[in-house]
Amino acid sequence: MHILNPITGEQIALPSVITINQVTPIFNRKGELCKYRYSRHTAEGVTESPMTLPLDKLRLEHDKWTWLPPHLGIHDCAYKDGLLYAVTSFGEIFSFDLDATVITAKVIMGRTKEYACERIYIVHAPCGDLLQVWKPQEGNGNWVDEITGFPALVSNTQNTRIFRVDTVAKKLVQIFSLDDHVLFIGNNQTSCLGVSEYPQLKANHVYFTDDFECLSSKSMWGLRLDIGVLNLEDKSIDEIVAPRLFLKCRAPVFLVPNPSMMNSTLHG
Repeated sequence: MHILNPITGEQIALPSVITINQVTPIFNRKGELCKYRYSRHTAEGVTESPMTLPLDKLRLEHDKWTWLPPHLGIHDCAYKDGLLYAVTSFGEIFSFDLDATVITAKVIMGRTKEYACERIYIVHAPCGDLLQVWKPQEGNGNWVDEITGFPALVSNTQNTRIFRVDTVAKKLVQIFSLDDHVLFIGNNQTSCLGVSEYPQLKANHVYFTDDFECLSSKSMWGLRLDIGVLNLEDKSIDEIVAPRLFLKCRAPVFLVPNPSMMNSTLHG
């Protein structure tokens, strides 16, 4: 297993997944490794299968993965100045000091919602503010696929709610405009960028890809991928790919290249 830089082609080897306690290698009758079994249950008495992934971390000098508390419910992560921030499906925010000898979870924000009905993202804005983003999804079953002619279920992003995290007052402050900034959310690393550095992007817009859970298991529904660009001013949505891709085609992943690193690589 490796981390790959798609721009430079550089690769970093990672420890085997079997160094994670919850992962078990499965061998066939010939003694050959055929698959891995992953258990999301971390304690006795768990009766429901969790719908969000646990959190692992790795230092470059380590030869195994380390499980971070809390084990379940993490929707998104952000890293800054040696601290890893994680947000749960209920809006809770934890931070982890990755340089500490013993890593513990520090509560930055308690629960901000009662029901886990949206996708939750966390990101640092260029100004330094910590933002929490909620993306609700609505399904529409009264739609006919223009290619097959059959009824199909569509999962659409209609809007997003963006909050600034007030870490002193321990509350969320809703903001209604990104001004000259842009958000990337979905099946990629959540990013907040300034259009002054990336003039090809649209200011005060949210670029989103489909990260609906259990996406592949619902292909029989005729679901199309939820991909687009949301204008926060008038709430209109433009498609990135038209017509939208079928479910069996994975959503594109937005990459945020570092121009300075690209230049040094090309001229090094």
